[in-house]
Amino acid sequence: MSVSKEGIELFKALLNKVAEIKNISMDMELKIGEAQEQFRVLKMYKYTVEDEDQVLVDKISQEWAELIETANKKDHEVGEYKKTYASITMTGVAKFKKELAIEYEKYKTSGPGTSDVTLDEGLELLQASKDQCANFTSQKNDNLLSETLFDLEISTYPDLNDMIAKNATYDSIYEIYKDHRETVKEFSVGTFVKLEINNLMMSADKFVTMVKRLEKKLTNPEGIHPFVKLRGAVDGFKTSLPFIHQLNQPYITARHFKRMMEETGKDIGEINLKTMTLAKVFELELHNHTEKVNEICVEAKEEASNEDNINKISEAW
Repeated sequence: MSVSKEGIELFKALLNKVAEIKNISMDMELKIGEAQEQFRVLKMYKYTVEDEDQVLVDKISQEWAELIETANKKDHEVGEYKKTYASITMTGVAKFKKELAIEYEKYKTSGPGTSDVTLDEGLELLQASKDQCANFTSQKNDNLLSETLFDLEISTYPDLNDMIAKNATYDSIYEIYKDHRETVKEFSVGTFVKLEINNLMMSADKFVTMVKRLEKKLTNPEGIHPFVKLRGAVDGFKTSLPFIHQLNQPYITARHFKRMMEETGKDIGEINLKTMTLAKVFELELHNHTEKVNEICVEAKEEASNEDNINKISEAW
């Protein structure tokens, strides 16, 4: 038997309405009884009751009984159709579960919580997964309604529940990362010569505190790849700030930055200390090369001191 989607939806709407009428039957009978009693008391105490209102109260009990009878009759009449639609529902649920299983495997191997995706990639993957889970949840709820209406065994979806739960955890992680990324981006447009190290340090401390608070809330944070990456990014940024401050000294020249590029393997282009932005300095990822950065800064300072001593001797002569 071929049945259109529209036909199934109309049939489900009918069954849902029948079920709704049956479910509220007891409450409705109590409310009808209360209304009739209230009108009886009003008449007993000689209050004026409009004729049309009295007619409605007198009829409502009979009308409700007729509606219940109609609902029961409809439920009986569609018995055979329910079997057909139940079979269609079971086929649809099986197909949905298969689709969900495939997506769950993708989620585990290349989703927002996997180890081989960057935080930027994970942020996009998380949003895509949340949207997909919302669609899956809508389909799940539709299946649940169908199974209930057609007296079928209610299906469970542990894979979907797991994705939703994990995404909630990842959401708290990636929200901090997104804010941190935007903050770094705002600082990046500033020029290096006008470095405001105190503002940078205050911002870095704020994010370190946020990460520590989140860590306390998480179960097994070390096993959550996005959290470990977030902590590394936030701690790394803070660690790099003292070295950035060291580079922002008069004795640091373009030559020292070129050497820094050689040591870090990062090419930030031509060096003009007057116009260079913090974005270029951030690109060097100084927190990954702390020993070399410190070594270059110490040598630069010693070179400047030696030149100053030579100049003083020359002036004395």
